[in-house]
Amino acid sequence: MKILAIELVKLILEKRTGLFIFQNNEGGHIRIYMINGKIYNVEGMYGDGKTELSRLFIWHGDVIEKPLPKDFIPKEEIEPSGFYKVLIWKAMQSTKETKYDVIFDNLKYKIMENFDCMKLEIEKGLFFDLDRIVEILNSKRINNNVVIMCQEFITFMEEGKILGIYSKDGFIDYEKAMDISKCVVCHWRIYEFPEDKFREIFNSLSD
Repeated sequence: MKILAIELVKLILEKRTGLFIFQNNEGGHIRIYMINGKIYNVEGMYGDGKTELSRLFIWHGDVIEKPLPKDFIPKEEIEPSGFYKVLIWKAMQSTKETKYDVIFDNLKYKIMENFDCMKLEIEKGLFFDLDRIVEILNSKRINNNVVIMCQEFITFMEEGKILGIYSKDGFIDYEKAMDISKCVVCHWRIYEFPEDKFREIFNSLSD
């Protein structure tokens, strides 16, 4: 059986509209009227309003969805409070991480489709951190319109300077990238790009 408080949070985040009847295993029910994920009325067996929402934390059961009554007129919004806010925040953080995962994977695809040539590859057997990679590239003068890619993050380098470092958590600073590269044995690949493609891919991350 479902934890009904979690089901309510899902409906809020999905911005659902309708009359949702939350039924527990003992036959209790709470009717919640929602428009675009916002709650406008709560009717319980023991009362009405926000206080009834707290019962869902101890209820297991199911949710029945029905259309809003044609004569329903939304009045003041009822905002979930307390632990509901914590659950909503955690769910939003999880969604955010998933979003960055998708962006990171798309970024790798763009790099593989558009690079001019691979300048260097360092297999996992060699334990090099990002500092060492940058040092090698500068010594070989491979440091303009260059992308340094490993499984944990992607570094953009122009004229010997780092423009930005992108990971599955979004943009990270050099210090964090160094910490990661010291703890993980990375498979480094260094790609050189035409200037226009390099800028296009980097700028797309801030769109």
